[in-house]
Amino acid sequence: MGGTGSPNLDVTSSGHGAQAEKLSAKVRTDAAALLSDITAVERTLAAATKDSAAESRAELATASQRANELAQQKALRIEADAASDTDRRRAAVAAAVAELAPDVAGADLSSEWTASQGRGRPSSFYRFGMAQGPELPAIAPFFDRGGWYLTGDRARSLDVVRALLARAVAQVPLNHLRIVAFDPRIQGSLGQFARLRGANAASFPAPATSARDFDTALGGVVASAASNGELISGAGLENLGQLWDENAAPQGVYTVVVVLDYPTGIDEQAQAALVRLAQSGASRGVSLVVQQDPDVRPERDVEPTMLAQRLMQLEGTASGWSSPQFSERVVVGYDGAPARETIEGIVGAAAEASASNTGPTVPLNDYVGEQLWTESSAESIDAVIGRSGKQPLILSLRTENPPHPNMLIGGAVGQGKSNLLLDIVFSLASRYSPAELQLVLLDFKEGLEFQRFGPDAEGQNWLPHARVLSLESNKPFGVAVLDHIVAELGLRASIFKQANASSINEYRRGGGDMPRMLVVIDEFHMLFEGDGDLTALAVERLEQVAKQGRAFGVHLLLATQSLTGISGLRAKGDSIFAQFPLRMSLKNTAEESQALLSQGNKAASELTYRGEVIVNRNFGLDPTGSNERAIAAYADPAFTLSLQRRMWAAAVAPEPPLVFLGRSFAPWPSEQFGELAPASSITAWLGMPIEITTRPAAVPLTRDVDQAIAVVGRSGEELSAIMSSLVATISSGLPAASRLVVLDGDGKDSTQWLLPALAHAERLGHTVQRIPRQEVSDYLMTTLDPAIADDDTVLVVGLGLHRVADLVTEHSLDPDNPFSDTASGAAVLRRLAKSGALTGKFFVGNWTNLRTLSEHMGNNREGIGVFALLGVGAEEYREVLGPYAAMPSGSPRATVLDGRFGDPERVVVPFAMPESLEGSS
Repeated sequence: MGGTGSPNLDVTSSGHGAQAEKLSAKVRTDAAALLSDITAVERTLAAATKDSAAESRAELATASQRANELAQQKALRIEADAASDTDRRRAAVAAAVAELAPDVAGADLSSEWTASQGRGRPSSFYRFGMAQGPELPAIAPFFDRGGWYLTGDRARSLDVVRALLARAVAQVPLNHLRIVAFDPRIQGSLGQFARLRGANAASFPAPATSARDFDTALGGVVASAASNGELISGAGLENLGQLWDENAAPQGVYTVVVVLDYPTGIDEQAQAALVRLAQSGASRGVSLVVQQDPDVRPERDVEPTMLAQRLMQLEGTASGWSSPQFSERVVVGYDGAPARETIEGIVGAAAEASASNTGPTVPLNDYVGEQLWTESSAESIDAVIGRSGKQPLILSLRTENPPHPNMLIGGAVGQGKSNLLLDIVFSLASRYSPAELQLVLLDFKEGLEFQRFGPDAEGQNWLPHARVLSLESNKPFGVAVLDHIVAELGLRASIFKQANASSINEYRRGGGDMPRMLVVIDEFHMLFEGDGDLTALAVERLEQVAKQGRAFGVHLLLATQSLTGISGLRAKGDSIFAQFPLRMSLKNTAEESQALLSQGNKAASELTYRGEVIVNRNFGLDPTGSNERAIAAYADPAFTLSLQRRMWAAAVAPEPPLVFLGRSFAPWPSEQFGELAPASSITAWLGMPIEITTRPAAVPLTRDVDQAIAVVGRSGEELSAIMSSLVATISSGLPAASRLVVLDGDGKDSTQWLLPALAHAERLGHTVQRIPRQEVSDYLMTTLDPAIADDDTVLVVGLGLHRVADLVTEHSLDPDNPFSDTASGAAVLRRLAKSGALTGKFFVGNWTNLRTLSEHMGNNREGIGVFALLGVGAEEYREVLGPYAAMPSGSPRATVLDGRFGDPERVVVPFAMPESLEGSS
């Protein structure tokens, strides 16, 4: 049956049956005429031979009988040939119908339909009734070809509409189907399809019931048609079905516009949109089915014939469907109403299929060569990460020709952003050796997606390209990474200056060796939340890297779920993102699509599958000419694990990455700990700084004034970690046969965590003495105070000194003299802190708060050269660091201030102390 404009019935099975009947009747007429001619001959012969002999009369009778028999046989043969021809014609028609409307498209839905449902390109013809004569389905054009205009009995018309929708739902994946209905009388006639919303809300939105709502809905339909048109025209094809065939996968959206009780509620605007869609929408994926109420008078400027003449007109009569567009005035019998159970089954199956439909799968291993590291990064780094149509999808980060230095990636939750980042990282790492490419990988979200790139449980098989690997990053570490990158830009600038080169391309062409560096920051927006000084510094550093990195071969890849509402980028966002010509988005909202691509570019909101992407290499601009729709490859975990192991094995002495775990204690650096030895300047470790370094945060202790360390904060893992690392590392730097004195204000049972550090000191030959809480003051006044002037080296460790109640109690130096001088344990601590190191008496003390510390050490906290603050309140924190100091974020954390040299504070991550330090010493 024909296409849009003036549809004709291409396959009319009842027309072929009528032709066969006419042929058979003609054969019967010819046979009767032949018999009449034979009878006339017989009469003539009889008249001519009435005078002949009797024997001649008998011969003539025999001949006549023979001729009669031959004539009858001929007539039977003609009838048989006609019947055979009819059968052949009927078979041809049936085959044509089955080809044009296969399976559910041509099935009878009035009883339960159990055939398998095909979910691919939908049929272009659908059944609307049963042809008279030979019983064959009567079909009419729909998807890609036209639409239907139904008149007559409303109930029968609705049966056809429901059957049509059921067939469409059975064939088209819900991600690629939209049923837009107008129900002005609010009858709920399509309620059987409401379940579709639970599986895919966009597949069957609630029907519009007012002209305004329908006008809005039609606006969306027109936009969908335009989007489909871009895809179709871009591929040089004619309709959406051809595009599906070309790509061997669904693209775009088929839309069925259902108008009930037309022209009820239709205004001029809706009428114009419907006529426009009826005229040209079918080839762009939009087909109309209009059920007319002939008793309704249309509004002014709404002319029903303008719409009807552009659709396949089916007129319901007493005997069936007729149409002015049939090749003959034939009547097609009505199908029965589609069975409720059948529609429920089709809708249920579609919903289940939608829930499990992940779209086409493209394995990443199809795009990773067997041979590793075959490419040079001198001009660019190119990642092959999926399929665009039938071609590989290639992303190229380059300095020039054209300059594509940086990339933005976006996508809603669950759309495959993490997988996409894996595609990029593994594709690049497999193509370029660590000498050609270095990776800095930061993950700001809650998960540990990048953990796979680090060492495994055996300390092996890390990704050899990774130089920095940050898991559960926080803002201070992110800023530290950007600081490191800025320093790298400065270093490269110096190298280029010496080589008289202006860019990495020029430097490499001159024979220089230098890898490109890719900085990947997932959920980068978290780096710029808030309006504090650290946020401002992060913005400044990012802008510097984005603008200057191109020339030096340093590229940024920023990924996020949401680019809207990032407070820290209000002022500099446009300037920064102007350095990101490459934009890629997985499915997202229209708002986020425009925020990441460009204003007006909503293409990402029209994607359907997880892993489907829009790539734009023109700053997100020119959607029609620059958008590329593609499928990201699936990074199978088994494949990527094997690939990473291959790369680690192929690398020559690979250096492990610096790994930052935002919510974990820092790994204990056993190798560096083993290198500590007695020295004039003792090294005291407090943790790992939130910086790009493998060296612990350490303070030097020398034979000078003000060398005491005060650890202020509540008890817990952070306190035990810092105190243990201090005791262990200071012990390693003490001269042989030194002494450790533990002033145990917490009690032996509460300080078991210190035993590994004390055991380490004893293995080094030091003696360890523990002073219980009730004896601390007396020991300080009677034993330690007289020994401060001696040359013996002693480390005094005060635990829970806030619990030693009598430290500030004044005791008479001469009990028999009421006027003698007095002393206290706190006074001895102040002397020890201030000048004890001059004679080798070092002091590390712990208090739970500054108030008690000040009671013991004086308001000026005499002798305290280093503070380590952990878990204190904002007021105490700023009392030490200043009124504008920002509290550290994350846990575990400690802030270290070495006031002896005027150094700024450093935030550190305490060490995860091993159960034994024996293997480290």
